[in-house]
Amino acid sequence: MDMKKEITIIVLSLFLLMLAMFIGATQILIDREKSKSIMKMESPYQSECDSVNQLLLETKIENGRYEIIMDRLYEKDSLLYNNVTSNIE
Repeated sequence: MDMKKEITIIVLSLFLLMLAMFIGATQILIDREKSKSIMKMESPYQSECDSVNQLLLETKIENGRYEIIMDRLYEKDSLLYNNVTSNIE
């Protein structure tokens, strides 16, 4: 009789452990779905931000190209460079 109680306790403990693991895994999946739905709600703002960041990156690249051109012009002919840049300000 004592052996049956021990086996019953072990089986019951294993069942409760598996139930707790199942509940924990379910909670993790629910939290992931909530975070995904929050990210989907923010997506219009995120796409606008991405567009602005892309435009800023393109502007920086273009500005870098003009700086390289102006540096090369200054190296070739500083008088022409000064003449061209005098009306910029």
